[in-house]
Amino acid sequence: MSRPSLFAEPKQTETADKKFLKRIDELIDESEIEAMAEIDKQIRYKNAKFALIALIAVGLAALLYLGVENQSLPGLPGMDQTAKVEPQPAPGPEIAPLNENVGAATPQNEVKAPIAPEASGEEKPASNLGEMENQAASAISEALSSLDESSSSPAPVNKAPEEEGTGKEKPVVKETKPEVKSNGLPLNPPAGDYYVQVGAFSVKSNADRMLKKLKAAGLPTAVSQTEGTSSMHTLLIGGFSSPDSAQFLMKELKSKGHTPDLVPSQDGNYAILLGKTRSLKNAETMQKKLGQEGIFTQIEKRKVSTPIHVVRVGGFASKDLAARYQKEIAKVGYPKTLVRKITK
Repeated sequence: MSRPSLFAEPKQTETADKKFLKRIDELIDESEIEAMAEIDKQIRYKNAKFALIALIAVGLAALLYLGVENQSLPGLPGMDQTAKVEPQPAPGPEIAPLNENVGAATPQNEVKAPIAPEASGEEKPASNLGEMENQAASAISEALSSLDESSSSPAPVNKAPEEEGTGKEKPVVKETKPEVKSNGLPLNPPAGDYYVQVGAFSVKSNADRMLKKLKAAGLPTAVSQTEGTSSMHTLLIGGFSSPDSAQFLMKELKSKGHTPDLVPSQDGNYAILLGKTRSLKNAETMQKKLGQEGIFTQIEKRKVSTPIHVVRVGGFASKDLAARYQKEIAKVGYPKTLVRKITK
């Protein structure tokens, strides 16, 4: 007879526990499924309830709208009249007592006030309403015509007294004062031949810089150009017996970016001018740069005609007004100026 194993019972117990736990899990799953189904059922019930309530509300609103429409529009075809009012015969008009002056004619402008009809279920005939409207319209038209007659009559105009002995009116002359700026100078000064010369430049960019500054200060500034002569150090290539003999070299210099100019030389021949400057040092620097390009020049001091760019303020009608503007120019930063007159 074989003895039972010591570990058999624990194995059976472990298997039973597994089955028990599995059964518990199945019960939990079933309860969850049932709970979800119950929740879905309640949600569907609530949705159906809300839909039914909404449908009933829409139906009641439609019935209410149709009822109000039938009451507000009783005369439209196709609508049942809920209540009809039977017409009642209108009571006869009361006979007013006769006036003693029956044959007296009533004035035309007198408008009789209409007698208010008695309250009844029958509407007033259209003919009576038309007579009342005509009477009211005639009274309004008469009032308007009287107003038009009073307004159409012109008001008396007070005429200015004429001069004795002549039939012409005396002209009225208005005195106009010139506009003045905050500094006491006129905004638009009268034009004249006097002006203030602020500066004179051989380089136009310097003149434009001064012009911009003076205009920013509100001064009537302009730049004029004149021709002048001044002693300058020139860079020359010479000499050429005629202008034609120098044309080949001038074309070659232009192709290299220079601006040559043909001028007469002191020995009676012609020379090519390549540059000019007031400073001898600058002339030597220019000569050195040209030598690096293979262009050999000589420096010669001579009087050369140069354009002069004159910056001036004005002109003004009087010298005193130009002097007043001269003080204003000094405030801008240019104290050394000259008052000049245009010579014709």
